Amino acid sequence: MELEEIIELVGAYEEDKNYIKIVKDAVVEELKELIPNFDENKLTSRQKLIMLTFIQHFYDNKELFENNKTYMKTSINSMLIKEMFRSKT
Repeated sequence: MELEEIIELVGAYEEDKNYIKIVKDAVVEELKELIPNFDENKLTSRQKLIMLTFIQHFYDNKELFENNKTYMKTSINSMLIKEMFRSKT
């Protein structure tokens, strides 16, 4: 999915484009780890929906991440653990 399409579908503002790109890239990395043979250029309808749902969640709740440091820390720790294990394989 193209960034502009994602911005439109999640109802994001143009000034949030960089944030949406970072979230999209992180979601793609997660999906590559979880879905065998995941190809971001050949998304199924379900994969598009999963991707948009994650992006929408992070976009709608970005203030939660800013205001609730525990929630943000837990999310970051989860990603860090995955990175640590990935580098050991």
